[in-house]
Amino acid sequence: MGLNSYINTKTLKSYFSDVISKYDTDANGFTQKEFSNAISGMTTIFAKSIIKLTRADKKIFKDLDTNQDSIVSYKEISNYFDKKYELDFYTLINMKVSDVCTAIDEAQKSKPDEE
Repeated sequence: MGLNSYINTKTLKSYFSDVISKYDTDANGFTQKEFSNAISGMTTIFAKSIIKLTRADKKIFKDLDTNQDSIVSYKEISNYFDKKYELDFYTLINMKVSDVCTAIDEAQKSKPDEE
């Protein structure tokens, strides 16, 4: 099952940059609360229950917050996507979320041992 199936239709049609600005309203990076709100707001009802059970949003936040300052900066997001999925941040923010999900799925297929 691809990542697109976990994201709600409205979000899939949005650009990644629009999603960032919607949830990071002060434009200084994501706090844990902003990040959790973003994950919750973007996902389908099915995915919300999985996230609630696993607390995946907190694990992802921890993975992204490499300097452990409790803020996920755009640089940290950029480094994460570049390293893990070979997606440049400036390309990423100009992509539709559905295309980002597809790119992540493709990257995971080509590197199955890393997951």
